[in-house]
Order: sequence, then structure tokens, then C-alpha cells
Amino acid sequence: MTNSTTQVQAIYDKVVERHAEFRKAKEQAAKSAIKRAALATWKHMSKDTAFIVSVIAFGAAFIYTLITIITR
Repeated sequence: MTNSTTQVQAIYDKVVERHAEFRKAKEQAAKSAIKRAALATWKHMSKDTAFIVSVIAFGAAFIYTLITIITR
């Protein structure tokens, strides 16, 4: 009985390990796809448009930070 229990545990451990590897690979693929899309979008923008987008993003982050500080 003990031998079959250890075999089952070994199989379970291997399945858990494979699942963790799969999940990590899936996360890496998603991150890579997001980076590729962001770089492609950024490269196709003109310099003026890129500047305006970055200023708007900075302004939004600044306002969000102020609201967070004030409300806490």
C-alpha cells in the first residue's frame, strides 16, 4: 500500500510541476506579445503623436496619484 501511495504522490508532484511550467510559459508568451504589440504601435506613431501620448499618460498617472493621496 505504501508503495502505491508514493507512486501516486510522485505522479501528482510531476503533474503539478508540469502545470507550473506551462503556466509560467503562458505568462511569458503573453508578456512577449504585449511588448511586441506596444513596440510596433510606438514605432508607427509620429514623434509628435508619441510625445502627446506620453504627456497624457504622465498627466493621468499624476492625477491618479494625487487623488489616491488625497482620499487616504
